[in-house]
Amino acid sequence: MSTEETRKLALNYLNVLNRVLSMRDFDLLATIATDDLVDHGVGVGLENWAAMAAGTLSIFPDAQLSAEAILADGDTAAIRGVLRGTHLGEGMGVPPTGKTVALNVVDIVRFQDGLAAERWLFSNDRELMQQLGMAPEPGA
Repeated sequence: MSTEETRKLALNYLNVLNRVLSMRDFDLLATIATDDLVDHGVGVGLENWAAMAAGTLSIFPDAQLSAEAILADGDTAAIRGVLRGTHLGEGMGVPPTGKTVALNVVDIVRFQDGLAAERWLFSNDRELMQQLGMAPEPGA
């Protein structure tokens, strides 16, 4: 798989994820990932990924992702993005604040036969807590 093909798959992956979030149509995940997707954060299978997305939407019902950079190599892409949303639901023990957050994320995706077969999602929980006013700002 060429770097350009992988980059195009990553862009489509991100576009579909945003449709999943905005439409709450978790069945769309099957159009971008294998049934046995290995998500190194939530486990194996689309149902686990869908549950994570539903959990995100319960906390940030207007959540959307944007790509700041996509690096591709062979069958793998690293997407550096920002998850934006309004904190309207309880999550991680934090009651709704109504604050808008912009959380930096890195999603590393390995594609197989045009679909995501494996992924690693990284985010900074401290950054999120700072934006929600639940942790001190750096240097404070």
